[in-house]
Amino acid sequence: MMIVKGIGLDSSSKVAFQSHAHTDHFVSGEFIISTKPTKFLSHLKKGGFYKTYRFGESFYIGDYKAKLYPAGHMLGSAQIYIKFDEFSLLYTGDVKLFKIRTAEKSKFRKADVLIIEATYGLPMYNFPTPKEAEKKLIAFVEDALNKGKVPTLYANQVGKAQELLKILDIHGYSARVPSDVRKAAKIYEKFGIKF
Repeated sequence: MMIVKGIGLDSSSKVAFQSHAHTDHFVSGEFIISTKPTKFLSHLKKGGFYKTYRFGESFYIGDYKAKLYPAGHMLGSAQIYIKFDEFSLLYTGDVKLFKIRTAEKSKFRKADVLIIEATYGLPMYNFPTPKEAEKKLIAFVEDALNKGKVPTLYANQVGKAQELLKILDIHGYSARVPSDVRKAAKIYEKFGIKF
């Protein structure tokens, strides 16, 4: 928990920052700071009063100047930079160091203090590159279809599912998806991501 003069990055503060629209990052407060895509995608699951800002737009939280920067994790995912009197702080939830097709490219800001989610921060986690993962995905789909089977892909309803839809679309495939994935995809389309 971090509270500096009433500004918190946890759910008990009056002012909360929500980095993106995955349910494990949902917050509550009198108002929630986020981007517009995060607000609309979050409203698929919960309500709440959101105050939205564009990336790079300056705003104040109390006496402190703040800005949002893209985190690259999914559409609308953000980091928040706050300049306090004595130090600067950058908080981010999930972040991607590489560009994906359905999110803004991450942009980093130097800060005195960095708070970052590190779910896969240990060296034992070694994932394929996005290009390698995409190649494996398409190989799986083509192999299943060549065998007369229906390839089934599982993904988070918001974020990962839309990235899969975009990759499939680029390779000439369409997909049947549950209504919650379709609703999220319509929000992505509203922000310029076509499937």
